Amino acid sequence: MKSLVVVATLVLVACASSIKEEWQQFKLIHGKTYRSLVEDKNRFSIFQDNVRMIQEHNKKYESGEVSYSMEVTQFADMTQQEFRDLLKTQGKAIRPRNGLEFDSTGIETVTAIDWRKKGAVTAVKNQHQCSSCWAFSAVGSIEGQLFLKNKTLIDLSVQELVDCANGKYKNYACDGGRMNNAFEYVMDHGIQK
Repeated sequence: MKSLVVVATLVLVACASSIKEEWQQFKLIHGKTYRSLVEDKNRFSIFQDNVRMIQEHNKKYESGEVSYSMEVTQFADMTQQEFRDLLKTQGKAIRPRNGLEFDSTGIETVTAIDWRKKGAVTAVKNQHQCSSCWAFSAVGSIEGQLFLKNKTLIDLSVQELVDCANGKYKNYACDGGRMNNAFEYVMDHGIQK
């Protein structure tokens, strides 16, 4: 019985130092510093919760219960609400002015396609603190369509849309915008690699 308690204690200690090491690595890799030890302790607690959630999710992935895996990113020290606030996801959907309704009559549908496996998706991009998801969405859509047409994957410039698809296109660089307005810019001016 004593040996079982000793083994359990050693496992707990190993896990504790493992998560602390992972926390130190996380802060180093992502350049994280905090104003005080209290804030560091709070962020570490959030980090632990997120790591636990990621591990539980990945067990489901390994057993085929979910279709994607997760990993620790630079946002792992944030609560879900803080992350939502960072992305400013509270905007309301707006239908494009010149949008067409898609008619799927007579078209055979599939339940899922992994476009990554087909080579139609470029590497993950990071908008950092810039609220430019509208530009990333537009570029990703165009890259995918070009791949389907030409069988060549081209990494296009999100930065061009952030810098240039403003003014008459009614986007606001890092302060938000609309994907369909970005498409209008690309139809008028093209887009660089």
